[in-house]
Amino acid sequence: MKKHLITLLIVAVSTIAFSQTTPITGVYGIPFGSSQETIISNMKAKGYTRDLTEKENLTFKKVKFGAFNNCHLVFYMFKNKLFQGLILMIPDLDAKIIDRYEDVVEELSRKYGEGEPFTKFKYPYEKGDGHELTAIKLGKAEYKTFWAKDEIGIITAYISSNLVVGVKYQDKNLIKEAVAEQNKSNTSEY
Repeated sequence: MKKHLITLLIVAVSTIAFSQTTPITGVYGIPFGSSQETIISNMKAKGYTRDLTEKENLTFKKVKFGAFNNCHLVFYMFKNKLFQGLILMIPDLDAKIIDRYEDVVEELSRKYGEGEPFTKFKYPYEKGDGHELTAIKLGKAEYKTFWAKDEIGIITAYISSNLVVGVKYQDKNLIKEAVAEQNKSNTSEY
């Protein structure tokens, strides 16, 4: 009996230990809510320089993201607080876009736990018909995976119709504030 209890305890501890995931609290090691100055300083310490052609957001090019090189990283600010980050990866070959997306999902799943995949095809396209790339380009196919397992952040990995793999990190509360402010300014013109 004692042996069974110890075995059960070891299995339970192992299961809990291996199922732990990292909470989604920021982008590229920079916490949500960080100021523009903090982001620039952190990125500079990592060896990256801001692309000054982009005025509204903080953009960095040729960034390494996990196993992927030459990515673009964009930080979106609201009232000088980081509320969203976007990492864009352009594959060397268009034909590799789905493979790249699956690699990104696999890496994110290792860190954040299993995401919730969403794949949708519109007629006349179907998954596995050999025309997935055409369907994506025409906006007739969607590949997305979501991670939203904690109170702070959301991650969405996706393939865009211009054949870019994107990973979007969002602060759940700050994104609501930013969208509400944008909606308010959009409707003020009516």
